Amino acid sequence: GYAEFMFQQLQQMELNDGKNAMADPQNHPSSVPPFVPFHGFVVKTFIEPDGKKLFVNICHHDDTMQRPLDARGQDVAGLSTHFDDLRIPVLISKLRTCVDGSQVKSSAVDIVVNSWCIEMCNRKDFPDFKPRFVVTALGWI
Repeated sequence: GYAEFMFQQLQQMELNDGKNAMADPQNHPSSVPPFVPFHGFVVKTFIEPDGKKLFVNICHHDDTMQRPLDARGQDVAGLSTHFDDLRIPVLISKLRTCVDGSQVKSSAVDIVVNSWCIEMCNRKDFPDFKPRFVVTALGWI
């Protein structure tokens, strides 16, 4: 069910530099193999100026996505309290049409990051991380 749905959605995904990351390996070789990310959380917002709902699905995967890098370009080995210094690798899908729970036409986009980002968003001892991450993620789309 859900894994199949996510795989279909992620077949449309692109690297944040615009290169096709989920291309058909037989016709278009890709540097990112097909994978099924894990659900993190959903940000519900609106697209201006028409007010259409936008669902931003924040997903994670360790084997495909590199852990963020710090200001020195080093892998963050543990906790990082310096959000501004992080360089976070992401995969971002194309915007697609969907319907919400009330069957209202909406839009959705998937963002995949390393699981470290989701772990940091869920930590109670770093309450500023998740809001800053969400604002940054919204800027990616």
